[in-house]
Amino acid sequence: MRIENEKGFILPSLVIIFLVTLALMATGAYVLMRSEGDISADTMIAKQIEYSLKGASDYALNLMKIDDLEIQDVDVGGVSATVDTIKLNPSNGFNPDFDLDITATVGSVSRELFVTIDAFDPDVAIWALGAVDLTVIPRNQSGLLPNWDRMGENVYALPQIDVTTLLALPGAQVLAGGAYSGTRPTGATSFFQSGTTPWVTRYTGDVTLSAGAVQWGIMIVDGDLTISSLANVNGIVYLPNAGSQVTMGISLNATVNGCIICAGDVTGATFVDHNSTYLATLENYRLNPGTADGSNIVAWDYQ
Repeated sequence: MRIENEKGFILPSLVIIFLVTLALMATGAYVLMRSEGDISADTMIAKQIEYSLKGASDYALNLMKIDDLEIQDVDVGGVSATVDTIKLNPSNGFNPDFDLDITATVGSVSRELFVTIDAFDPDVAIWALGAVDLTVIPRNQSGLLPNWDRMGENVYALPQIDVTTLLALPGAQVLAGGAYSGTRPTGATSFFQSGTTPWVTRYTGDVTLSAGAVQWGIMIVDGDLTISSLANVNGIVYLPNAGSQVTMGISLNATVNGCIICAGDVTGATFVDHNSTYLATLENYRLNPGTADGSNIVAWDYQ
């Protein structure tokens, strides 16, 4: 049985299906083009923000070299960037490690960059992650008057020292914790054992320098350190482990001639005289060697 006008019915139906397909394809193409356009715009904004963050960080680092960095807004490539410092809270004027906190904004899109700076200053007598007693007094190398600019208290981080390389130096010693008298290293009479090579002694536990004891060179202590009255360190005291403390007896003379770098508190009643020669030697053994101004970028973290 044959239905009249069957051919006439099928052809218009095919045309309608074809037009609907074209409409769907056009809609799909429009959505795809718009998505690609949005992605392209987002990529462009992301690049613009990234370039602005980098530009603002370079700007801030240059300001740091002339001691003129403060919280401020800068315009980099038409993008507003806010420069700030965080984790920067010493009681006195020295900060060996801190972060730049930079935020760049384009429209409603913002991104943040943290730049961790490791700085080193050979004119500092005391670095401490913890508190320093008011009776522990930093002094100039050749002066008798206190100089509080030579102390960093409650700093964010210590200079990072390459202990492995130090212990590989000729004459380096590793000793157990305990009480020590006499001179260490045995026979030493100077910070340097020969030329520019320092004496290095590492103590693997808590250490007490008894009255009359003398320590020369770089002294690395894994635990706590007690420096009794009438004991003396001519060099660098380095306690890198969190919570380690330096306790010093009462002395009218300098208990440490050089520098204390401590991951905890420093207590007692004595003087600490800084020595730039000793610290300049220690700087040669940093894990992150710095630039001429003593600073070095050690980490970038985009948020």
